[in-house]
Amino acid sequence: MLTVSSKVLLEPGYVLEPDCNNQASQLRETGRIFYDDKYKGHFDNFFSSVRSWFMAFNEDPVSRVSVFFDALLLMIDQDQSPVWRGLGTPDT
Repeated sequence: MLTVSSKVLLEPGYVLEPDCNNQASQLRETGRIFYDDKYKGHFDNFFSSVRSWFMAFNEDPVSRVSVFFDALLLMIDQDQSPVWRGLGTPDT
């Protein structure tokens, strides 16, 4: 894994070579052992917890997902300059 990631980061154009695709496929297949067998229960529990958290977050009237993401938006005004728009700031 270290050699593949090093080549991807350090060698220009390596990502476009067929060897990179072959190495990535082999790495993905090796990783499936952990997801499908050894730590399957842990992954299932983690994704179930994340799903429950997002569902509860979405159902909470105070913490609406759209309001949360609107607060994080970095907007561009008419002059093409970045403007931080947070909660409580009127739309312009």
